[in-house]
Amino acid sequence: MKAELLMVQGENPERKIIIQPNGKVVLGRHHLCEVILNDANVSRLHTLVVFSPKGSSIVDLGSATGTYLNDRRVQKSALIFGDEIRLGKNVFKFVRRDEAESDSKEAKANTTAKQQQLKHNTLKEVFIDDSENLANEKHPCRGCSKEITREDIILGKAVYFKKRYYCEDCLPLEKSIPPIVAQYKLLMPLGGGSVSNVFKARHVFVDTVVAIKLMRTNLTGQKNIVERFFREAKFGIRFDHENIVRIYDAGKAQKYYYLVLEYFDGKTLYEVAGQKPFSISQTIQIAKQLCNAVGYAHSWGVVHRDIKPSNVLINHTGELKLTDLGAAKEWENPESSDLTQRGQFIGTLRYQPPEQIANASKVDQRADIYAIGSCLYYCLTGRPPFEGKTLAELLDKVLGGKFTPIKELCPGIPVALNKLIMQCLKKDARKRPQTMEEVNVYLKDL
Repeated sequence: MKAELLMVQGENPERKIIIQPNGKVVLGRHHLCEVILNDANVSRLHTLVVFSPKGSSIVDLGSATGTYLNDRRVQKSALIFGDEIRLGKNVFKFVRRDEAESDSKEAKANTTAKQQQLKHNTLKEVFIDDSENLANEKHPCRGCSKEITREDIILGKAVYFKKRYYCEDCLPLEKSIPPIVAQYKLLMPLGGGSVSNVFKARHVFVDTVVAIKLMRTNLTGQKNIVERFFREAKFGIRFDHENIVRIYDAGKAQKYYYLVLEYFDGKTLYEVAGQKPFSISQTIQIAKQLCNAVGYAHSWGVVHRDIKPSNVLINHTGELKLTDLGAAKEWENPESSDLTQRGQFIGTLRYQPPEQIANASKVDQRADIYAIGSCLYYCLTGRPPFEGKTLAELLDKVLGGKFTPIKELCPGIPVALNKLIMQCLKKDARKRPQTMEEVNVYLKDL
């Protein structure tokens, strides 16, 4: 038995999304969604639909305009055949797939499903199947021609940038960057992403070595991105902690928005543990330093919202620095502005808690505590607690708290460290440690 989402209202009436048993689909505007809806009233990640012969369900993913089931707004609900689902201007009917349709017609539709997804699902038949799904699409890296899958993008191993795919090693630097920006001579690139490039640099007059982050010039006209870029400076300049990368200055020179940061000669936890997981003793030292950094930020009433292995640096002596405050917000100040709107997601899905997926603007310190648990899990195993070949599969695991207990992957883990990680990763924020002071209770036993 299969299920079908039949569009009865929207840009393509009678469009069919066929879901195999135990299949999952995410509907939204984001290019990684299994079903892409080109509707401004639909959030980037809007709704998750799970079909199971034992009982299907629908989950709103913190959308701005809501998910409506039979004209009633729902957060999470059981789903039965005959139900109507409304997302923005789109209405779908959840029905049982007519098994009497010819196998040849179904096979023909299935062979073209992947191409249809790349064309923003404008055709009528899309098949979602646990064993043969859209995660198997492959695209060549624009830089090195390496094959990139949807799973690579979901796992952060590749980037979809300017309508092209790049592996993590090939995302291009901004072209024509001058050798000197704002009195800093650029020495070598350190990395970057779709928003900015980071360089090692030296002040031309006083020889101070720093890191300088330059926003990509194609984004400088987007007010929200510019404000978020400088938000990192707003918090970072006032922070003075040994385990947080310091920010010295920010501004605009020539056509470049820039941040001047402390230069720290290290690698990310993502790079190091991805090659070889840390030992238990190393992970304990990482935990203590990371918790010191996060506790300091929380003492200022600031929640980071994007703690993940690639935002934590460590050097050869074991010294650790937390970086990238671009997603940070003050959670205790009612007058503090937040750039996040409901329906937007902030952070990285594999490391952020369910409540942040639902509404990133409303999270508090417990979101960071959850992310600490995710980072420590990665340090010991070299893999995140939640993985999925499709966006729907990943979201289903995060929202359901479905992950392999750390003790099964690391049998020798101390009791206190095991409890710390497992408690931090509770899907219900009320069941986690509520403050960093409570987290420190576990650390005292390590």
